[in-house]
Amino acid sequence: MIQKIIANRASAHWYNPKSAAPVFEVPKKDGKGTKKTTVKEAREMGLVPSVTTILRVLDKPELTNWRISKAIEASLELKQLPEESNEDFINRIIDKAEEQSTTAKDFGIKTHEAIEAYIDKGEALNPAIAQILSKFNTFKSECSYSNELVAGTIDITCLDSLGTPVLIDVKTQKSTPDKKFNVYDDYILQLAAYDLLKPSQKYYVLFVSSTEENRVELVEVPCAEIDKAKEIFECLRKTFCWKNKLVY
Repeated sequence: MIQKIIANRASAHWYNPKSAAPVFEVPKKDGKGTKKTTVKEAREMGLVPSVTTILRVLDKPELTNWRISKAIEASLELKQLPEESNEDFINRIIDKAEEQSTTAKDFGIKTHEAIEAYIDKGEALNPAIAQILSKFNTFKSECSYSNELVAGTIDITCLDSLGTPVLIDVKTQKSTPDKKFNVYDDYILQLAAYDLLKPSQKYYVLFVSSTEENRVELVEVPCAEIDKAKEIFECLRKTFCWKNKLVY
């Protein structure tokens, strides 16, 4: 039961390969509402997986161990209510265990939304972020791209002052004054995969601190790292397709 509940809470992201339109949900068979798109349905509809869905193939031991520890802490702290079903209790434990990551996710969503509103509508933005973005022009924000193999939504595409095509991925991260932001391997893989969808010549991660007010940094990822990451991403994509019996 527990594995089924956890699986139902997780979701893969699927896209139409021709239009790049997201198909994260499909109508229920009874016509009452929608549900998350399954791998089987994606196969039948000829959908392609998102970049982030493919990257889940990568094992992340530290993150997995952290989630296990939080789940154990939550299960020890909470007690099942008299009229509460096992399924509802399990979901409540998971919600409690994910409180910290949910808070971080909410901050990330708000940051992305603020940048999108600044680019698309000219709305006010944290001056530190706006100052970095002022170095670029001809923006597109949160646009979806696809090919016959993969799809994804890119945070920012733009041009630099010399007219060079640029990809920028926005990441929120905890930080301390004495340490640099962490450019994790999957950040580089994500940029490399986006380059397959929207070829560019410069690649950056825009870090926004969730713990230090107004700390914002733009970190460039060298082209050589992007090229190597493309090879690795293709291996991950093939692994994902093999595991899920997808043929493209």
